Amino acid sequence: MKFWFTFGIWVTVAVAFAQSSVKFQIRNMGSTVEGSFDRFTLNIRWNASNPTASTVTGKVQVESINTGISLRDNHLRSSSYFHVKKYPEISFKSTRIEKSSTEALYFIIGQLSIKGITKEHAFTMRMLPDGRREFKTTLNRRDFGVGGWSLTMGDEVQVTVTE
Repeated sequence: MKFWFTFGIWVTVAVAFAQSSVKFQIRNMGSTVEGSFDRFTLNIRWNASNPTASTVTGKVQVESINTGISLRDNHLRSSSYFHVKKYPEISFKSTRIEKSSTEALYFIIGQLSIKGITKEHAFTMRMLPDGRREFKTTLNRRDFGVGGWSLTMGDEVQVTVTE
């Protein structure tokens, strides 16, 4: 468990504990496949008085992919999909944060890197009633070279990160 605060205006949080998660969903063969990454870090430096001056960074260890089916997980680790031997991490670093018109919703925009491809990408972040944060996004796996064209598997992946 990692958790620390810097008192004053800034609150710094490093997250790596049991209630945190990185989960994803994708359509495959007409049903939804769910999975997660079991090893990741999420660092949030939140400025409560000026949230747009905050920063969010994260790294996922791709080897830790878990869909509940080891044969599928090993296939996803292969060069056909994530190629974990060459690209062991997925990373994100915010470049700006925008407040939405909804009270507890923010847009976290930054650089998302998957398989050596870096693109600007946005997550929505909402404050949960219990004080944690939830980040959500939808991305096209093919934009990052994860798998090729497929008749049975969807291109869009829904990702939810909870701290």
